[in-house]
Amino acid sequence: MLADGDALRAVLGVRWPDAELGVPAPPRDVERIVEPEVPVRELTNRIGRPIDDFYESVALDVLRAVPSFAAARSATVAALADLGYR
Repeated sequence: MLADGDALRAVLGVRWPDAELGVPAPPRDVERIVEPEVPVRELTNRIGRPIDDFYESVALDVLRAVPSFAAARSATVAALADLGYR
């Protein structure tokens, strides 16, 4: 969630810069956030409502820059290939 500032801005309806949203640059640094629920909670408190339907808005290009997502994607692609899917 915190890797994609554009998606957060769209869902929240704000124009805040990435730093104000808690979005690290580059996206791979999102894995350094020890407790990601803290900045998310701060955002929801700030806007006064929960963040709904956010995950559908996150860009895959941004997620591919996050090492854990890239590793999970590679493992999934390999597993599907092993099962005969190409």
